[in-house]
Amino acid sequence: MALFAPKRCPVCGNEYKGLGNVCEGGSICSDCYKKIRVLYSEDDIMYMSIDHIAEQIEKFADIIAAQDEKQMPGECPACGRKLHMLNRIETMDGFLCSSCCQKLRDASLHKKENLEPMTTAEMVGLLKNMQSREERAESGSADELRILYPLLHTKTLIAGEDVPHDLWIDPLDELSQGELDHAKNSAQALRAERIEKYGAHRAVFEVDEISKKYTTGKRGIKYYNVFFIRGRTLLGNLSKGDAVYIQRQDRLYNAQVSNASESCGQNKKQQIREGFEGELTFEGPVDFIFPGDI
Repeated sequence: MALFAPKRCPVCGNEYKGLGNVCEGGSICSDCYKKIRVLYSEDDIMYMSIDHIAEQIEKFADIIAAQDEKQMPGECPACGRKLHMLNRIETMDGFLCSSCCQKLRDASLHKKENLEPMTTAEMVGLLKNMQSREERAESGSADELRILYPLLHTKTLIAGEDVPHDLWIDPLDELSQGELDHAKNSAQALRAERIEKYGAHRAVFEVDEISKKYTTGKRGIKYYNVFFIRGRTLLGNLSKGDAVYIQRQDRLYNAQVSNASESCGQNKKQQIREGFEGELTFEGPVDFIFPGDI
């Protein structure tokens, strides 16, 4: 039968029989499948193209070839927990404990933005950055530096999903301890400069985009005097009910906040902290909306 007739693997060129191992755009031989499984999960491989599989096998040839010599260490290289058969997760070139791997999955950081697998050393580096971030958050020192080092927003794709996920990158993770110490003085200087410029009695919010609340029905679109303003806090913290300065085109406008929410989702309060991006809600006529904004 043609179904079980010999086929030519599009990755290595060798002949194989049977159905092969399915991926996006065709199937590959069992030898190539074993190689790519070192780098990716079964679900990931189903959505990979033939060209991508061939490229990754070639790129990580040394790591794939060294699989037989890979030995499990006594401790997790990230957290130091003792490793045993029940709590260890095998990576493409080493091992991590299951707890550390779960942290990376929860943060969508087990793969790079182009879905390329990470080495164990890269994963350990990310985990240590996450630990430093948690320690800074507990001490409150990170918030003090956001005026100078705001979180950076990007999107990342997870294999098998069409909708990109939000990913927030903390630039503080890349700073040495010496740079962090210097950053404290720089942040204080920038805050003092803005207080001198704007005053200290209310927060200042910089506008990126504006939208208006509306509903659609049988009679068409109905608009309401409710405005959503996306941007970032330049000075101070903003909460629901606060008076605020809105900065637009080198001018400041007075307004009162009906609601506030941070974009990164780490702060559950109705608040946007200094240096963070977020969305403010205003009700009623406001004087900082210009023709063409909506």
